[in-house]
Amino acid sequence: MNKIFIKFISFALAVTFLFCCIFVLFSVKNDFALAEDLTAYNYLVNFLENCPEREAGSEGCKSASDYLSSRFIDLGLQKKGDSYKQEVKYIGEDGTVITDYNVIGIKKGTENNGHKVIIGAHYDNYTYEGYEEKSEGAYDNGTGVAALLAIADKIKNISFDFDIEFVFYAAEELGLYGSNEYLKSLSEQEKSGILLSVNLDSVAGGDYTYIYADEVERLHLDYFRKIIDLQKFNVNILDGKKNIITLENELADLSYYHYGIMSDNAVFVKEGINSISIFSANLESFYGLSTEVENKTEIMHTPSDNLGYLIENIGMEKLNSDLNTAVNLVIYGITGEYFENEMIKSSENYYDYGILFNNYFIYGMYALVLVLGIAIFFSVYYKLKKEQDALPKEENEFKQVNLDEIFSDGNNFKVFDDFEKNDNSKGSNKNDDNPFDEFK
Repeated sequence: MNKIFIKFISFALAVTFLFCCIFVLFSVKNDFALAEDLTAYNYLVNFLENCPEREAGSEGCKSASDYLSSRFIDLGLQKKGDSYKQEVKYIGEDGTVITDYNVIGIKKGTENNGHKVIIGAHYDNYTYEGYEEKSEGAYDNGTGVAALLAIADKIKNISFDFDIEFVFYAAEELGLYGSNEYLKSLSEQEKSGILLSVNLDSVAGGDYTYIYADEVERLHLDYFRKIIDLQKFNVNILDGKKNIITLENELADLSYYHYGIMSDNAVFVKEGINSISIFSANLESFYGLSTEVENKTEIMHTPSDNLGYLIENIGMEKLNSDLNTAVNLVIYGITGEYFENEMIKSSENYYDYGILFNNYFIYGMYALVLVLGIAIFFSVYYKLKKEQDALPKEENEFKQVNLDEIFSDGNNFKVFDDFEKNDNSKGSNKNDDNPFDEFK
C-alpha cells in the first residue's frame, strides 16, 4: 500500500512539474515576444509621463521640444544646422506673436545624392473648449510621436543611400504651422530631392489603420499596397471613394477637405511631393460618421484621450499591435530593394492637378453649371412651346350665328318656304306678312 501511494505521489509530482515547466516556458516565450515588440509602447508611456501638457504656444510645448531633442541625441541623430530645433513663429488668437519649435534629427545616408525621406509627426496637443479637464493627447498624437521614435530606434544601425530626416512638427492643431515652416525652409533643390514624406498622426487607438497618399492614384501608393499585401498588414487603403470632400480646407489653404488630409501631410500633397499618411480611426462606422472606436466616447481633443482610456476600451494588445503596424509598414517601405527607384518614378509621373482644387476654379465650375442649367431649361421650354404652337387648334370656340344664312334661299331651313307655299294654295286668309297669325 505504501509503495502504491509513493508511486502515485511521484506520478502526481512529475505531472505537476511538467505542467509548471510548460507554463513557465510559454510565459517566458510570450513575455519575450511581447517585450521585443514594446519599443513604441514604451516610448509612448515615457513621452506622456514627461510631457503631459503641450498645447501649442505653452511652456509645456517648449518643454516637450527639449525632451524630444534629448531623444534624438540618445538615438545618435545629427542636428540640422546648429540646433535640433527650428523656430516656428505664428500669430495667436489674441494677435500676439507665438514662438514654438520643430524638432529635427538627421540620419545621414552613405550617398551624397541629395535624396532624403522625411518621417514626421506633430507633438502638440489640443482640447476642445468646454472641458475642465485637459486632454493627455495619448491618441492624438502621442502614438505618432512614439511610432517615429521607435522607427528611428529600430533603423539606427541600418545604412541607407539617402538621408532620413525625423521631424516633430509644432502647432499642427492650430494651423499646420510647423510643417509649413519646415517646407518653406527648404530650397527648391531640396524639395525636388524628397523621395517620400511620411506622416504619423494618431496611428493607434482607433478601430482600423488607414494609409492615405493623394487625391489621385500615385505609383508610390501602389508600392506600399504591395507591401501591405505581401506582409499581410491589417491596413486599409483610403482612396477617393472614401474621401469625405467639402469645399475648403482652411488649415492647408486648399479647397478640399476630408479625413485623409487633415494633418501635416496636406502641405506636402499641395506641393506635389510623394506623401503617405498613416492614422487609425473608424471610417466604416455604422452611423456613417468618422469616429475612433465604434460605440465609444469620442477620443480626439477630449479628456478621454488618455492612455488609461485607450487601454480600457481597445486593449493593450491592440494598441501595441497598431503601433507596431505603423512602425513596421514604414520600415518595410524604406528598406525595400526598389524603394528609391519607385519613389523617383512616382515623382516623375506626378500630374500637377492643383488647378482642380483651386477655390476660384471650384466657384467658376459652380457658376458654369448654373449657367448651363439655365440655358438648358430655356432651350427645352422654347422647344416645347414651338411644338405646341405647331399643333392644329381645336375648333371648340362659340361661333356667331348668321341669321341671313339661316333664312336664305339655300338649303337651310327650307321647311319655312314649303310651309308658306302650302298655306297660299288653300286660299288662306291669314296675313301674308305673318304666317303664324292663325295660331293666335
